Amino acid sequence: MYRDGDPYCALRDCHEALKLDRSYVKAHLRLVQSLVALDLPERAEAYLSWFRSDFAEHADSGFISTLETDIRNKTAKLKEKEEKEKSECSTS
Repeated sequence: MYRDGDPYCALRDCHEALKLDRSYVKAHLRLVQSLVALDLPERAEAYLSWFRSDFAEHADSGFISTLETDIRNKTAKLKEKEEKEKSECSTS
């Protein structure tokens, strides 16, 4: 998962890199990391799904599995946060 720096800037840098070379795998994967870091796991999952179909030779890499885990963890964390906020609102 993307850990340091500004994930929005990283996302922008990935877009710029992909404008230059659409086949730059590392930029695609960093883009997914950035989406997760920006609390957009649904978009990250959709992009990763597209990546798997267009870059099938990389679909089974260990890094893809790590990204999938990060997406699941972020989704669960956001859902938990949402449920906590709902319960706090209902008790007020």
